[in-house]
Amino acid sequence: MPLFGGWRKFIVLETPSLGAWHVGWVTTHGFVGVSRVPINGPVRVLIGPGESIFFAIKEDGTVYRIRKVGEGLIGEAGEFSHVPLL
Repeated sequence: MPLFGGWRKFIVLETPSLGAWHVGWVTTHGFVGVSRVPINGPVRVLIGPGESIFFAIKEDGTVYRIRKVGEGLIGEAGEFSHVPLL
């Protein structure tokens, strides 16, 4: 949360029509994660100072490419203000 010194930059990710999916990521520092929150459309994710690779993953473990469709700053979301923030 920016109020407490957190990350402010976000990117907007989306996939082709997959139904429910989860965001997964791998960072250049070797951290790997998968969100447990199911997504059904585009989503905003906060990004930190390092590089990260994002992907979509279904409940059955199938991995899909994900597409970056935008970016912005928390508090200045503009056209992406309606997109859920993960």
